[in-house]
Order: sequence, then C-alpha cells, then structure tokens
Amino acid sequence: MNSKTDILFIYPPTGWDKEAMHIAENDAPPLGLLYVAAAARAAGMKVAILDMNHPRLDESGLAKHIAKNPPALIAFSTLTTGAPQTKRLVAMLKGRFPAIPLIAGGIHPTVLPLDMLNAGVDYVVQGEGESTIVELARALLDQRAVEEVPGIAFPPPAASTAARGRSKTATPAFVQTASRPPEPDLDILPLPARDLVTIQDYGQSGALCSTRGCPNACSFCSSVLANGHKYRQRSIAKVREEMDQMNASNGIQHFQFLDDNFTADPDRAAALAASVLDRGFIWSCQTTVMELAEKLDVLDLMFASGCREIYFGLETGSRRLLRECKGIELDAAMTVLTHAASLQNGRAGSKFNRLQTVVGFIVGHPEDDEQSIEETVQLALKLRRLGIDTMLSILQPYPGSMIHRSPGKYGVTIESNEYAQYLYPKANISTRHLKRDRIRELYASGLLRIMQTYNK
Repeated sequence: MNSKTDILFIYPPTGWDKEAMHIAENDAPPLGLLYVAAAARAAGMKVAILDMNHPRLDESGLAKHIAKNPPALIAFSTLTTGAPQTKRLVAMLKGRFPAIPLIAGGIHPTVLPLDMLNAGVDYVVQGEGESTIVELARALLDQRAVEEVPGIAFPPPAASTAARGRSKTATPAFVQTASRPPEPDLDILPLPARDLVTIQDYGQSGALCSTRGCPNACSFCSSVLANGHKYRQRSIAKVREEMDQMNASNGIQHFQFLDDNFTADPDRAAALAASVLDRGFIWSCQTTVMELAEKLDVLDLMFASGCREIYFGLETGSRRLLRECKGIELDAAMTVLTHAASLQNGRAGSKFNRLQTVVGFIVGHPEDDEQSIEETVQLALKLRRLGIDTMLSILQPYPGSMIHRSPGKYGVTIESNEYAQYLYPKANISTRHLKRDRIRELYASGLLRIMQTYNK
C-alpha cells in the first residue's frame, strides 16, 4: 500500500460556540469516529482523523490540509447541530476537490440521508459504521460497485446534486441498500483509535462507552435509530482492559462513561463497578432513576469503586408527567437522588470525597403546561437546597425522534428546521398547551431562579 491516506475522517464543528466547548461536559473526543477509524485501520487501510474542534480549524485551514495531503476518501461524522456546518464544508470540498468521494455518517445522516445527499455527499453510512465503512471503502478503493454493501444510501446513477431532492413519483430520490443490524458482539470491535487525536486536549479525555442502545422510549430521543433499543453490553473484562490501556498509554485516571443509560442493567453496573474497586480510578456516568429505586446498594458499590459524579435524566418535576412518561413516582425518584447525594467518604477537603449528583430537567414536553413547568422548577430548587446540582434545558425536536417523526400525534408544531439552533437553550417547538415564545420565557425565568442558588 502506498503512503497516501485511504480515508481522512473529519469531525466538523459541533455547533457549540467556543465558550461552550470550554465546558468539559461538551468536550468529549468523537468516540464514534475513533471507533470507525479503528475498524478501517484494522482492515489494513491507512487512516487519519481531523477534529476541527481541536484545534479550531476553519474552511480555509481544512482546504489547505487536504491540498497538502489529499486522501483517497473523506468521511464526515456529524450531529444534527453540526449538519449546517458540514454541508458548507461539503460544498467547499466538492468545488476544490471534486474527484474525492465524500461519505457522511453519524446520527444526522442516518435519520435524514437525503439532507446530506442533497448537499453533495456521495454516500451516507446509516447506523453503526464500523463494518459498513470497511466494506464501502474497499469497494470504492477497488473501483467496484457499492450496491451490495448493506447500510448505505447514495444518489441514483447520473443524478445531479440539484435533482436529488426531486422525484416525479413517491419513490425517494436516492438508493438505499439493505439495512445493517447493530453489531451484537461489541467485544469484537477494535478499541477506539485514540492515538489519532491528541486525547489530552479534551475536557473528557477519559471518555468511553461500555454499552450501546437504550431500552427506554423517550419521545424526544433520536439515538435509538443509530444504536437501537436493544441494550448491548461489552464484557466487563473488555471494558476494564480499555481503562487499563488508557491509563497506561495516556496516564488517564478519570473516566467518563458516555453510555446512554449506564444502570439500565443494575446488576451489570454493579459488576463493572466491582471490577475496578482496586484500580484507584475516578469515574462518572449518566443514567436514569427508574432502575435504581429498589437497588440503592448499587449506588453504594459504584461510589466505593470511584464513581464521583452521576447525571440523572429525570426530565420533569411534575408528578403527573413522571408517572405518565417515565412510569415512576416522584417519591421513589427522590429516594434515589437523596441517597446518591448523601454518599461521601469522610475525607474532608478532598475534591472527590462525595458523589456529585446532577439532575437534568427538560421543559417544553408535549404535555407540559405552566403548572408542570413550575413544578419542575420548584423541584430543581428543592434539590439545590439539598446540595444537588440541577440543569435545565428546552426540548428539541431532533430528527429521528418520535416527536419529529409524528409531531401531530404529540400535539407539537415544529417552528424551525434550522438545525444549528437545535441547542438546549433554544425554543424550536410549540405545543398544544404552550407557544414557542412562552416556553422560552418560562425556561429563562426558571433558569434564572435556579442559577441564583449558585450565587448564595
């Protein structure tokens, strides 16, 4: 194989502004891209990764980089909030480097392939990309037909970019091959190619995933279309191996599990925690309260093994909505949250002597009204008095979510398709109970009251 890069993987600007990217929670390495790059490399391809967020790189800088080191293929991974930026980059690359095929993957291309194809992308990888990118890249590098590669979408033969969005029939104006099911055995995947980025530059340099998929069915969530509802687990031995490797290679001792729902299987979460009891690691995760209401001992074991921060997605403080949407009683949720917040090891003065408990709330649910939003704010204020951190955001109609696919069913009007604005402080929907502007007002008022508790 020659020295030319086979695939340049690009992580475009995320849509977060520069100040927001300085917040560690917004600054994780692009794990999905690191996984697919590792798979391509394991298949014998020469790969490189360019994260345009680290360091900040604009269109001109990207063009200079590619002109100096032109790859055979370019592959993007993009979120919905970063889709507008990605499309601008695609237009620039098509003008400057028309002979290089462009591939797009990630959650946004998965759920809206035509949006990316219309922008000039040549191929879309849908769903998990490790196997698909290898098969697609091999076909393109060998100049073979791609129709037999599962999990991709591409324009019909001879279709111009302008014509891709038009069709005289009800048939979509693109070819979609057979879907590729999610990989059932996550242990066969190569570990993420962290050596292709400067991992220490990230606020969450210890980011990793121990599972994929989420068994819950939140109406505002789109990630299930990429990872599925089936909760797939990596073996505990493999997760521990990855943590040890990250520690040995980069001196990482603080880890951030980015699983959608770390405790969806509480017994497995407990077993994983037990496996790192003797490592001296510090770690964090995100989860829900539902699975822990009757298994508080799992929280005890997690804390003993080094867990020092948990983000709980409670979403609402309304008893009615918790019961209807989450299937849990508020009292049970409070039992979990107060128990988590009570955990400490008595090392006074230590930054890590207690379990930092963070609870996330969302306003603008389809069934939210002024009363339920006030109940949410009141619960957030109560939790603050108990020393629990709270976060407040506005529901976004992400493409692929049930709300986006069937807004009428939920009584929702999507007021904007400007995906760069699908950030948590922005209001982009109206509901049967609240108009967009009123949702924004209630959010701003509630957030101010919550933030004032941090200044006391």
